[in-house]
Amino acid sequence: MTCLPAWHKQFTALSTGSDRPRISSGCDTVDGNVQCYPEGMRATAEAKMQDLGLWKGKLPLTVYTIARYISSEVGSGTPEEKVAVAEAAVHRAKRFDLHDVNDLLLYRQVSGHPNRGWYGPVHSADFSAPYGRWASTSQDPGIDDLLIGNLVLTGKTKNFSQGADDQLGMDIILNRQGAAAVANTVTSNAARRQYWVGPLPGVNHWHTFLFKERSDVAPNSSVGQALVQRALNAVADLRQPDWSSLSICKPRLPVPVFVAVALAAGLGLAYTAAVYNGRT
Repeated sequence: MTCLPAWHKQFTALSTGSDRPRISSGCDTVDGNVQCYPEGMRATAEAKMQDLGLWKGKLPLTVYTIARYISSEVGSGTPEEKVAVAEAAVHRAKRFDLHDVNDLLLYRQVSGHPNRGWYGPVHSADFSAPYGRWASTSQDPGIDDLLIGNLVLTGKTKNFSQGADDQLGMDIILNRQGAAAVANTVTSNAARRQYWVGPLPGVNHWHTFLFKERSDVAPNSSVGQALVQRALNAVADLRQPDWSSLSICKPRLPVPVFVAVALAAGLGLAYTAAVYNGRT
């Protein structure tokens, strides 16, 4: 893809990093668990989104869960990074034959585990992993995280992530262990037949490195070697990718006149709300 996805513009104003508008739960984290029941936090978010005119009807727990995951893993990222990691969660749940993202992010631990059914971090303070979580859900969601999460769960992002089912922050590895460790991560994952899916427009691979398991591609095959080398070439360049010159992809279908008028008038947020509530 040589252009940014059509939904990029609607979310750019809301995806403003750590200071973006959030739906606060008011809940603290103790011993690896956010100390409020998920259903209560979901209901709070639902009421706030309804008050803002951004939601109609019930906000599903799956949307709230994936929004917390987006916020926790790539809250400061671009809309494209947020869509990509959300899709990775959906794909991963399917890969392990789980019912939905709640089973992956909220109920992945065995019955009786002290962190089962609670949101929280993926690692403890010493970076051990006693919580049994694949990814973090410790952060309250931004408004954009909720809207993006719903967009992904309704299938409207159309596999932007190219089937990614895992993700990590290469910048953390680079800062702690150096470039050699980054390259080793690429090759180690390839040995498990997990290959980089990038480059993806709008996705900074240093901040959000996305893998896809391909059991049909051996790392020593010509295809496997090409995929590994593509990833190694990307991480050999320590510069941050620059997507500023890319245009927005043209919609595949004609844009209704009222949508075009709304966007031209700077009403992208209102249009976004309508789309995610199924009113368009």
